[in-house]
Amino acid sequence: MGQKEISVAVPADSAAQGQSMQFPHLDETLEILKTSDNRSILDRYKWETSLRDGMQEAGSKPAFVFPVMDMKHQSSQDHALRERLVKDIGLAAEEWGFFLVKNHTIPRDLIDKMMSYGHNFFSLPKEKKEEAVFNLTVHPGKNPYYQGYGGRFQHLQEKVPWLEHLGELEHPVSGVKNLASILWPESNESASFCEAVKTFSEAIRQLGIQIFELLAEHLKLERDFFSKHFAEDKAYQTNWRFNHYPPCPAPDFVLGLGPHTDPNALTIIVQGDVAGYQLLKNDFWFQVEPVPDTLLVNIGTALQTWTNGRFSSVLHRAVVNEKKARLSILNFLSPAKDTPLEPHPSLIDAEHPRKSDSRDWTHLFQPKLS
Repeated sequence: MGQKEISVAVPADSAAQGQSMQFPHLDETLEILKTSDNRSILDRYKWETSLRDGMQEAGSKPAFVFPVMDMKHQSSQDHALRERLVKDIGLAAEEWGFFLVKNHTIPRDLIDKMMSYGHNFFSLPKEKKEEAVFNLTVHPGKNPYYQGYGGRFQHLQEKVPWLEHLGELEHPVSGVKNLASILWPESNESASFCEAVKTFSEAIRQLGIQIFELLAEHLKLERDFFSKHFAEDKAYQTNWRFNHYPPCPAPDFVLGLGPHTDPNALTIIVQGDVAGYQLLKNDFWFQVEPVPDTLLVNIGTALQTWTNGRFSSVLHRAVVNEKKARLSILNFLSPAKDTPLEPHPSLIDAEHPRKSDSRDWTHLFQPKLS
């Protein structure tokens, strides 16, 4: 099983597409399964064996230690400790495409507040949740994968993700206030949610800048080679998304998300306390176990292109749990739409020939986002 290129999956809700609803909501599917022995309703959610390979092969995997970066060394006066961090984070980006970070600067209480908002939202009745579905006939500029709510995936007749999600853009133009007004039209909770998202997203951006600078140093580039594109005065794009994976009575046959790569530059993830993220390396699916007070960082395809393939955007997927729901918060960092993903000349040589032509990231990845 080789690592071939698979476009990022873009599940979109039927209401967002302006189509009539024919398939049940995930909540309805779960209710039917509680009262019926007929499992045919799960057929839509089943994935072929080739995409589920390795889900039960933990015993056959080689032993591994997932890389964990201690961000307190980023500002250390001990030169050796900082150099070690630069080396380790660069090697992890090259070899794994994923790594964990600890001792980051995002407050625990802020993360807990965001997770609480997610848990509260997904506990709402489906009718209330679906008020946050963006109909593209009314909101033609919205991307239903990144903005608003989704839980039906009406356009999919098979390989449906066992997932519901809620998200919005935060920069350059925030859509959070509009989303909050839908969820809490007559409540002070709307302003509190907007403030929490704004503070959280800014903290994520600052952490992203630190990571970009460490990665640039590893490549012997100017420290701000990547990070300057995420300065306050730039039209970079950040968006957040809650992913909620309810318990599934048949976890061996479904996936929370199928194998895919992320098109953006960096994804910074709050995993929660239930395992489910898996990445493909050396033909094995490795599960990233949650580690308290860490965040998971994923190298996106934009950064892979920007570094002429020196950093790896690897296939990953989400599996589900029979007994426990799982909630995660994904934060996507992307350069401005017109940013050329031009590798530094030092990254192109006989050993590393140019892997793709220089194009801005929107043009390069638009087919995967449509």
